[in-house]
Amino acid sequence: MANEHLNAGLKTSRIEALSDGIFAVAMTFLIISFDILLSPKKGISEKGLIVALQALWPDLLHYVEGFIILGAFWMEHHYQFHFIQRTDSTLLFINIIGLMFIVLIPFSTCVAGDYSDTRVAAWLLETNLLIAGLVFYLHWLYATAGRRLVAPNLDHRIIVFYAHRNLIVPLVSVAALIVSWFQVRWGPVLYLMVPFILIFYTITRTLHRTPSDSATPGGG
Repeated sequence: MANEHLNAGLKTSRIEALSDGIFAVAMTFLIISFDILLSPKKGISEKGLIVALQALWPDLLHYVEGFIILGAFWMEHHYQFHFIQRTDSTLLFINIIGLMFIVLIPFSTCVAGDYSDTRVAAWLLETNLLIAGLVFYLHWLYATAGRRLVAPNLDHRIIVFYAHRNLIVPLVSVAALIVSWFQVRWGPVLYLMVPFILIFYTITRTLHRTPSDSATPGGG
């Protein structure tokens, strides 16, 4: 009971600020890991530059995938905190664990790009995204269980809607792990489908909110 009083009324503004900063840094690290930026070659000919750029296509593909996935995670995090009104030590811990795997994405993306023909590299990226997705799913489940950290009148349909949205990346990751067993290059490519799946799911699961539902944004 004492712990409940100590955690009561913790605001979400600081954890939102920390999370936004970490997402921004992770997105930036995706591009600065390119070899052409880390070790530029002076005096290279135009033809040599074209060849060097062509050799970067696996890195570029994984950069796009990584940026899309980080963007998807940031969007889900943003949506969650639209409804989460307060936080406690357990939610803070879950959020920190989730951010730990978010920071790891540039590393696993770089490895997958540099060793695109190996299953281990693909599985490293896919496992990273699977765990990160499951942690963010747990984050939402914990916050909404019994309306613990959200508005008491938050529509159950909203809770279920965003719970299902948070499962999209983990489900794609499971599919990618299976595909990579047979075709290592095709597994990570599945992540390019994530934005389209999110859009399709949102369109096909349109929520009909009552006036009381719209009055349940999160705090800060």
